[in-house]
Amino acid sequence: MPLLLENPSRKLSPTEEKELREIVAELAYRRQVNPLQFFNHIEFQELFHNDPAKTKCLYGANRSGKSEEAAEYALTKGLSKPKQRIWMCSETFSDSVNILQRKVWGLVPKNRIAYGNYDDINGFTNRKLKLKNGTLIMFRSYDQGVHRSLKMTLI
Repeated sequence: MPLLLENPSRKLSPTEEKELREIVAELAYRRQVNPLQFFNHIEFQELFHNDPAKTKCLYGANRSGKSEEAAEYALTKGLSKPKQRIWMCSETFSDSVNILQRKVWGLVPKNRIAYGNYDDINGFTNRKLKLKNGTLIMFRSYDQGVHRSLKMTLI
């Protein structure tokens, strides 16, 4: 395989071509099962992710990656420590389904889901995603208000 990288115009043998197709198929499968493993931060997102502060704010223009970074951050935190309760809040329910829940679904490792049926129209069933380690991620909108009786981590 190193010869291919050194000389990209070199013709592959049938065996090499088969091997390369198998590698590409395996990588595609791994990306489908655990997309979080393939996530790449943009420069400012990496600074946000690695900041040790407990309270953080992420600002940016439209389509700058805020929602995707929030999804990655919540999933990383939720997978790293079991039995957490995480709220992911959006301004409206529509924004939650169309933006935030879609980003979470795109990044969550599918083999780590305990409960969480998802579809593009309604988002997650009951607005909840439970991971196999016991972490529960709940999707809320600002108009729902805060329930004081629940002790949750707000994201």
